Amino acid sequence: MKRLLLFVAVWGITIGAAPLFSQVLMKDKVAYENMNKLFSDRKATFGARLPDLFAVVEKAETPELAEATKFLIAYAPLSDIANLSPEYFKSMAQLALRTRSEFSWGKSIPAEVFMHFVLPFRVNNENPDEARAVFLPELKERVQGMNMYDAALEVNHWCHEKVAYRSTDERTSSPLATIKTAYGRCGEESTFTVAAMRSIGIPARQVYTPRWAHTDDNHAWVEVWVDGKWYFMGACEPDPELNMGWFSGPATRAIMVHTNTFGQYNGPEKTLVQKPLYSKLNLLSNYAPSKQAVVKVVDAQGKPIEGIMVDFQVYNYSEFFTFASLKTGNDGRCSIETAFGDLMIWVNDGKDFRWKLFPSEQESVLEIIFDPYEIQQDSSVFAFQILPPSLGKTVTPTTSKKEENDRRLKEEDVIRAAYEATFPDTVSLREQYKNDRYGEAMVNFILKSRGNYSEIASFYNRADNKETAAELLSVISEKDLRDTRADILLNHLMNAERFSCNNCPEDIYTKYVLSPRI
Repeated sequence: MKRLLLFVAVWGITIGAAPLFSQVLMKDKVAYENMNKLFSDRKATFGARLPDLFAVVEKAETPELAEATKFLIAYAPLSDIANLSPEYFKSMAQLALRTRSEFSWGKSIPAEVFMHFVLPFRVNNENPDEARAVFLPELKERVQGMNMYDAALEVNHWCHEKVAYRSTDERTSSPLATIKTAYGRCGEESTFTVAAMRSIGIPARQVYTPRWAHTDDNHAWVEVWVDGKWYFMGACEPDPELNMGWFSGPATRAIMVHTNTFGQYNGPEKTLVQKPLYSKLNLLSNYAPSKQAVVKVVDAQGKPIEGIMVDFQVYNYSEFFTFASLKTGNDGRCSIETAFGDLMIWVNDGKDFRWKLFPSEQESVLEIIFDPYEIQQDSSVFAFQILPPSLGKTVTPTTSKKEENDRRLKEEDVIRAAYEATFPDTVSLREQYKNDRYGEAMVNFILKSRGNYSEIASFYNRADNKETAAELLSVISEKDLRDTRADILLNHLMNAERFSCNNCPEDIYTKYVLSPRI
């Protein structure tokens, strides 16, 4: 009898715990098992050092929360595993799951789309922050009663109230830091807008063309999933309708358009690159007519060569830029979906190389003879004419919708300008620091810090050594001034001051010991 009771008790515990680790969100069994394997591997590697990180899944209150948190931990970059608290992963999963019940469209989103384009809190290489928690209450009230299509448009108007375009350096600021600054480059605007969309349960992804085919530049924008279909929009650049933007014409001439998503994604889009932690998806067919560009590499006798690296290149900024690199299979072939524009194909085995033009109109296999012992003809001079894809059709709004949209854009510019007017001005700052030895430098630093001015002022005020504090501020970038907290700067300052550099020039110490940036 005791054995029976023990068995029943153990069986009951097992059954009670099973839902926490059962497949309740993800529908694809292979993808689910892949996530479990990665999670288990990470637990085996880091479990002893970070026990609380993995315990947060075991202690989750619901099966959905356990699975969502597990997904975030399984596919997180190692930097996030090291830097973020267990509660952060859990809270981000909780906020994402809330959108499934609090918004009318929540339950209509397929599991595959939700897991990859709503749940992840990270968009690019920005610092993770609390944007999802900050944006949700404000945007929830803003889109109350709207359908999904109109809500997506409305969120972009809200984004325009907060952020406008301005070129910045290549580091991507976090969504909350971008709001503080009130401007950002296209990569920051799109990261910010994707975060805003996801905060209210609208699936969104950052879309990127690495280089245009018809002109020197690149661009990033946003796609949103609305009622079963993906649409595009200019981030922080609202238009009267979806599938509109200043770049809509250029996008029809793109050679490659792609996005990244965490995990093993098995949606209808073509997978360009599959890595253990993420998938790179080819979205070109959403924008332009496309073809399958197949390259076959053979030796001098016509035998296929396996393992040759094939670079697909587009002409941009007076160079051939590689937008995709693939290796040939055992049949000597590799292929990619791309547009009807001229490409340069560059092949190499790590020692020798060959190249050949892939003409825009060609849809048959391009064969390249890879013979290291034969000098390629015209190896010193290669005459060519590169043709980009043709311009495609774009959406044109009605006059009334355009006029209303233009009116709203002007209002939103005023709202943003009112926020920027709260930043300290030169006159007030010079008065504040008029008796400070490093006052003029501080005026300059605080003006550049934009909405982060209180953090920079706090750092300087709390520093015992004002000279060294001013020197530290002089060696960080303007973007660092705009998004770094006072406590981080103080930490660097206090630890750097322990080291002297008596026998070296002062600027060596400032640049290579005091500076917090590597």
